[in-house]
Amino acid sequence: GLPANMQEAPHYDDVFEEVRAFFGRQLALARSAGIVDEQVVFDPGIGFGKNLDHNLSLLRRIGEVSVEGRPLMLGVSRKSLFDRLLGAGPAERGALTAVCTGLARSAGVRLHRVHDVRANLLALRLAEAMQPSDYGNSIASGQIGERA
Repeated sequence: GLPANMQEAPHYDDVFEEVRAFFGRQLALARSAGIVDEQVVFDPGIGFGKNLDHNLSLLRRIGEVSVEGRPLMLGVSRKSLFDRLLGAGPAERGALTAVCTGLARSAGVRLHRVHDVRANLLALRLAEAMQPSDYGNSIASGQIGERA
């Protein structure tokens, strides 16, 4: 739908499979237009044309939703899904965003759209510090103690 109506009764038979299939079609379309894979990043659109159950289905399997190894970009910053799920008000959504950012990083998501950069950077550093050394950290372990 359009922004004006995308939240009016969104429907998917299987949101995970449908988003993943959409990514596959879009990657093929990009390739046919001459766009190289290294220029493609996928965003599952959390909060856009999806209800709470749809969003949670995607977030639970966020590490599996991408296609052909293309990276994911996740934008959950201050989303109303935190209110719908937990009753979190606007003042609490920043902390919940950082938690979600860290969990998503542990699932392999490397790109994050956030409002509160420092809190999310710390969440990313913590998530990476807790991973095995061969995890492929994007924030070098030698920088964990540095100020952002």
